[in-house]
Amino acid sequence: MTQAQLSKEDRIYVKKSIRWLTLKRPGNLTPAEQKALEVVKQAIPALAMAYDFKEAFFCIYDEPDKQSAQNAFEAWKNSLPPYGMEPFKKLVKTVHNHYDDIFAYWDAPFSLTNGYTEGLNGLIKMSNRLGRGYSYEIIRAKTLYSKEARKVGSGIRAGRGKVEYGPHIPTLLKQAEGGELD
Repeated sequence: MTQAQLSKEDRIYVKKSIRWLTLKRPGNLTPAEQKALEVVKQAIPALAMAYDFKEAFFCIYDEPDKQSAQNAFEAWKNSLPPYGMEPFKKLVKTVHNHYDDIFAYWDAPFSLTNGYTEGLNGLIKMSNRLGRGYSYEIIRAKTLYSKEARKVGSGIRAGRGKVEYGPHIPTLLKQAEGGELD
């Protein structure tokens, strides 16, 4: 079946389904999704190639140390075809522009990600969308310095000294839903 034979709604559904399949890591796919992904990859070779390059890039973060990760990145970069794959070439440029910062990930004594920061930013943006009349900066300050959210937990992990992780996101979410961040 071709795109032209599908209704607009069906085309959108198929494209969204393919998108979600290709965004998932292979280890997170169900057997049915793995089978569907293989069908899609066989039907669309260019998408299969892009998916494989995406997964190979993500595997760089599975490397145990900085040198291995840098070597894996260089190997991945050198495996890109000379023509096409422009989004990946932009990614290479971005990695080179922020090389030290990106590879500093392996210098930390324990795995650090920006997941907490991204979650907090999402909460701030949600509060901003509620339209209470505050600027983003005010909502950010109210979120970061909420006394109630900072009471939860000590922020101390055994053997590492005191680490400040910021406000407790579930408490902030409860406050935002209750209008307490106004």
